[in-house]
Amino acid sequence: MTRSPHARGRHFLNERGVRARRALHIALMAAGFGRGGEVMVPSQTFCATIHAIRAAGGVPRFADIDPDTQCVTPETIDAAITVKTRAVLPVFYGGRAVDLTELRLADRDITVVEDAAHAFGSHHRHGRRVGATGQLTCFSFGPIKNITSIEGGAVVARNRREAELLRAMRTLGIRAGQLTRLRE
Repeated sequence: MTRSPHARGRHFLNERGVRARRALHIALMAAGFGRGGEVMVPSQTFCATIHAIRAAGGVPRFADIDPDTQCVTPETIDAAITVKTRAVLPVFYGGRAVDLTELRLADRDITVVEDAAHAFGSHHRHGRRVGATGQLTCFSFGPIKNITSIEGGAVVARNRREAELLRAMRTLGIRAGQLTRLRE
């Protein structure tokens, strides 16, 4: 786990040794949308996004992308939402942030989990950095990303309770560190 002083209260969770697919998986599980719930994703995405949704018990539902940005838009997401939609997973393709605030998804009990694998350091239209929007945001540190540690990922939690839950999921439910467990 790493903490960043510029995170403004956000809790960063480093997934060492595991690719970003695992970060997406545990973020979706932390969102608690439940088995069989639909997760809205772009029609163009890497297979790991779908793997994470399926591993969390969700059903992928594809939304059209804008041909210029290769990303979903508020309009394409809104058109694809059904009564079974429990989460939206926009992929920030090419570092382009997708702003879905106008849809007021939280008011509809729909969680946003941002796949910011290519967007480390990017900004939303309104100037806020990706990862500082109050949504669950996942980053990748894979070899072709703009910041790399060869593999790994991180989740930006929305609050301390969620960060603790994500840490527990990351370590398969083990809450004490290895040194603490060895001393006991």
